[in-house]
Amino acid sequence: MPWLTATRSVFRHPKILVAALNGPVVGAPAGLVAFADFIYAMPHTYLATPFTSLALGAEGGSSFSLKERLGAAKTNEALLMGKRITCHELVQCGFLNKVFKANSESDNDTFMKQVLSEIDEWLGPHLDPAALLLTKRQLRAEDYERQDAVVVKEVMGALNAFLTGRPQAESKKFMTGQKRHKL
Repeated sequence: MPWLTATRSVFRHPKILVAALNGPVVGAPAGLVAFADFIYAMPHTYLATPFTSLALGAEGGSSFSLKERLGAAKTNEALLMGKRITCHELVQCGFLNKVFKANSESDNDTFMKQVLSEIDEWLGPHLDPAALLLTKRQLRAEDYERQDAVVVKEVMGALNAFLTGRPQAESKKFMTGQKRHKL
């Protein structure tokens, strides 16, 4: 069960996790990114979870992490409707910590310099590393069991869906052009 292990590893990672999104986050990685402690993005970033159009349920811990990070209303739009959540919406609901503008969508170097500068400024030597990690553990502790249970249900849901053959049939429709997603 690689998804179970990967999701658990990200959620329970003892160090501070920073995500720097230089473009769209689609599918299960959206759930994993939502577990980061700090998320920075470029303006053209968006989040899309087209699981239901593929005859699948939520994956990557997204039914837990997105609800925690996006809130219930936006999570329902993302997971149930498969709606793309724009950068502006991600800022409004508190998913993103900050958006950095670069010279162009492909100017990843400037973006990374801005992110690293932000991290150096706010997570620098003025903070005690042990206290920082202790506080992270305290913030996450009560969610460990809930998150584990949700991810097991996601994995079992995916397994059951694949046994029906519906996800394979929907994927074939996309590959042959019979169906298009609104991404």
